[in-house]
Amino acid sequence: MKFCSAFHALGLDERESAVVGVFDLDNTSWSGRTREFLAAAERSGEVVEATDTLPKSFVLTSEYGMQRVYLTRSNSAVLQRRMEHRRTAAGNKGATL
Repeated sequence: MKFCSAFHALGLDERESAVVGVFDLDNTSWSGRTREFLAAAERSGEVVEATDTLPKSFVLTSEYGMQRVYLTRSNSAVLQRRMEHRRTAAGNKGATL
């Protein structure tokens, strides 16, 4: 199993391929649909608090028929850049001989 280091460093035990999206709470929580989604995930026990501080983003994962919502202290743009950097680095490994 290949873990996404950006999320593994946060204690998220999900493979990168399981990540559906990374969302900024400041930009998405104003929507009633997002609030309803997060409340339903909380009631279903799908929310994992990966921070003891006020969360800045949430990571939605889906794997093996299970959905999880990780609340994180990291900025969503930083998490997305880390994922992209990892994908780019993994793609370039074979080309550098």
